[in-house]
Amino acid sequence: MGLGEGGYKSLFVDQSHVSAADSNPGTRGAPFLTINGALAAATPMTNIYINGGNYNENVVIPTDKIQLIGVARSGSNKVSICPSSGSPLTINGRECKVISLEVIAQDNHAIVTAAADIVLENLAIEINDNSCGVYANNSNDLSIIGCTLNGNISGDSVGVFLGGTTTRTVVRGCHIGYFGSGATEGGILVGYGIAIANTATLAQIISNWIYECFEGIHVYSGGIALKGHAILQNKLWCHSSIDINDLNDPSDSRINIRGNSFLYSTYLVDEDHDGIFDGSVACGLNYDFTASAHVFGSTPFVPRRVT
Repeated sequence: MGLGEGGYKSLFVDQSHVSAADSNPGTRGAPFLTINGALAAATPMTNIYINGGNYNENVVIPTDKIQLIGVARSGSNKVSICPSSGSPLTINGRECKVISLEVIAQDNHAIVTAAADIVLENLAIEINDNSCGVYANNSNDLSIIGCTLNGNISGDSVGVFLGGTTTRTVVRGCHIGYFGSGATEGGILVGYGIAIANTATLAQIISNWIYECFEGIHVYSGGIALKGHAILQNKLWCHSSIDINDLNDPSDSRINIRGNSFLYSTYLVDEDHDGIFDGSVACGLNYDFTASAHVFGSTPFVPRRVT
């Protein structure tokens, strides 16, 4: 009957299939040629399974409760959404999920989320200009899990941008790198691994690798008070400027910065000998109680209040 697990209907996309066409019913034996072709036929609670290939289209998910499921995000059978211009993937439907595929943008944001309850899982995301890997615009309850984001050393680029009134975001277990220029790349190209707007709230940034950017995590000041973000147990490596830059006063932000590791950064120094490392963490009067860092030729970082 073409029903997926949990009552979801199943549709199939396979551009390499000899009889693939968007006029097909979307079965395994008669799949759609394009992802947008499948989306045009999809109704809420539809799983769209995508076989390997380069899908040169600007995919827009307009419908609630859609799941795009790629066969792989890398290797010979990877699914790559890679148009020549524009955003490769825009999600306007609520309660949607995108799993196990590659998204490559040439001149725009790779993924734009403009709805609530979105899950991005096990994706390879790449940009090639001053855009964002994931641009969340008033997108509540967004989860970005186990993804790899590559900024290709693009200036003014951002791996994950949480904009507008985006709230209750989780970014966990991701590898985020090369947004702007890191210390080993040379030059100063401004870019952030993760940037959180001053009106966004309740972002949970947990257990990510963030490396080779201009700044690792940048939290804009002002806007809504009592933001409630948590930046926990991340590994930050070789940024050319600041690892975690929280511009908010703690009386306004209540941002929990704790247990992060600052690895191999040449900026963990104390040139003024005041007992506080200079330049590596700028987080207002927040605390990082259990931070750890090992600079080349230095003793381990002593947890302290950073001012």
